[in-house]
Amino acid sequence: MSISHLFEDFGGISAPEPEPVAVQEEGNEDDMLESFEQGYKAGWDDAISAKSEEHASVSAALAGRLNDLSFTYHEAREAILADLAPTVEKAIMTVLPELARQAVGALAVEQLHKIVRENSETPVVLSTAPDCYQPVIDVMPEDKQLPVEVVRDESLAEGQVRFEFAQRERLIDLSEVLEAVAGAMTAFTHETRKEAQNG
Repeated sequence: MSISHLFEDFGGISAPEPEPVAVQEEGNEDDMLESFEQGYKAGWDDAISAKSEEHASVSAALAGRLNDLSFTYHEAREAILADLAPTVEKAIMTVLPELARQAVGALAVEQLHKIVRENSETPVVLSTAPDCYQPVIDVMPEDKQLPVEVVRDESLAEGQVRFEFAQRERLIDLSEVLEAVAGAMTAFTHETRKEAQNG
């Protein structure tokens, strides 16, 4: 059984006739060509403008990323230095006095040789701080021809050695060197923190 009787039949209606296309005139073709050229130029201008905007957007995004990276680098550097500075400072201030105490003997002998070369027959009194006496004695040359007398001097501070010869004196003061190193370390950590805070 068919159900075609339920649907309306549109077979009797014909399609509308297309309207005739008007023949274009010669002046109209020049106008169309001009329109085409203007459209083409506007399209190029839009493309160039879009490309410039895209380039500016990419450049701004890249500059933002580089700024973020720079900021992150400075934050990381500041954090590392803040954590590392006290450790390094403590290590330096622990090791340097011991190194200075050991080096004072070698420095004293070096100065002694220089003084003896310049003043060959002049006796030299080498006065040391109590803590420097043994390191100086340990490195003194065995040569008995050197006219040197090593004595402890309670008035000298830690790390100090004094040479007395021909009515002159020369002082080696390693405590000043240690203070200078400590000051330099403090200044470095302070400047590094200040620099990191200011970006």
